[in-house]
Amino acid sequence: MKIQVRAKSLDVAVIKAAGELAAAQEDISYNIVEQKSGFCGLGKQVIIEAWKCSAPAAGSSHAPSRSTRSQSKKPRAELSSRELVALQEELRGYLSDMLRTAFSVTDEINISQVDHHQEIRWIFDVQSQKISDFLSQDGKLAHSLEHLMRKKPRHLKRELPFKIFVDGLSWRQKREQELMASARKASEEAVENQRSVVMHCESPHDRRTIHLALREDQRVRIQVTREMGRKRLLIVPASHHGSS
Repeated sequence: MKIQVRAKSLDVAVIKAAGELAAAQEDISYNIVEQKSGFCGLGKQVIIEAWKCSAPAAGSSHAPSRSTRSQSKKPRAELSSRELVALQEELRGYLSDMLRTAFSVTDEINISQVDHHQEIRWIFDVQSQKISDFLSQDGKLAHSLEHLMRKKPRHLKRELPFKIFVDGLSWRQKREQELMASARKASEEAVENQRSVVMHCESPHDRRTIHLALREDQRVRIQVTREMGRKRLLIVPASHHGSS
């Protein structure tokens, strides 16, 4: 599968492409479709066509089948405190390298661990207004960075026991809090007026945040609809069989 990605620089375009293809950066190939330098840096844009690298040729070593892997899979011991600290620093360094290469950003990255709706989340909060602005303008960028960071520690040979969350000056965390507050307000309005309330959410992460905010609210249910090609959420009173 080939995809087209546009960004303000080639490095950022490659990061986004890897995220969308669910592959490590070294596992994709790309061609530059269009490159505009702009005037004094304004309007600069790169468009690339990217795809996953070819699978190993016939006759080369093959990965074991799923059934073989499941039979040989053994329980793995939990990571020790020392291993977790080393992993944090490895991921911090990897993210720092990507940000320096793609955005010329060398600001500090603060790491914290929180329990977020029954899942452990490691937050990598970049202390940079530039990164905060990029994340607010491009919802896919954070998810691409997170995907690449999940792929990085291949030596563990296991799924990471936590979720990675990339932020910039806590902008995404504040955005989540605002969305949850708006979702609860919409729920109260739907119940009080017995009418559906529309919430426009452009990103899958925003929609998931709203679902999390209302998942225990038995008074309403959520419907996903489309308007002019864009997804929106309807907060519907539970007593209604359809939307109004």
